[in-house]
Amino acid sequence: MKKIGTTWRDCLVIGIVLLGLFLFFRGTRWEQFSSIEGGFSVEFPSKPKIKQISGRTSDSRFQNGVLFMADKGQTSYLVGYADNFDDVVNQSSIEDRLDGARDSAIAYLKGEMTSTLETKISKNGFPGREIVLQGNGVDCKCRVYIVGKRRFTLVVTGSNVRFAKATNRFLIRLSF
Repeated sequence: MKKIGTTWRDCLVIGIVLLGLFLFFRGTRWEQFSSIEGGFSVEFPSKPKIKQISGRTSDSRFQNGVLFMADKGQTSYLVGYADNFDDVVNQSSIEDRLDGARDSAIAYLKGEMTSTLETKISKNGFPGREIVLQGNGVDCKCRVYIVGKRRFTLVVTGSNVRFAKATNRFLIRLSF
């Protein structure tokens, strides 16, 4: 008759399994990030770095932009916001402003894209675009929203990010 109970080998196996599960789930944990000044929240795969941009930039329609960036493996996640100058808001349609966002995304990737797909989207009633770019050995999936004077941009770059679950998780978790 077999003895009922736990041996040290059983405990070791259970411990290894639990450690493996802990390490697996720890690696997939995302952190909620909120920017009070930016008026948004989103989930990042790690704590983001912050970069401030002041004055008229290469895209002269925007002032005082802020970028939040985090990497996980070979994939980069970015959320940025910037406010349009009043004269731009008064003189440009929302479609023109979204076109500018697309052009800025291409310029950010520093090169010509071999293919670009655009889809009109919205979130909470605010207009936006989803933009998929490929080229220079990089895939990029972006979402841009115009909320009043503010432009929110989400960007995921890396290898084959277009269909990755983590890409869609990041893009859909934006709240403003």
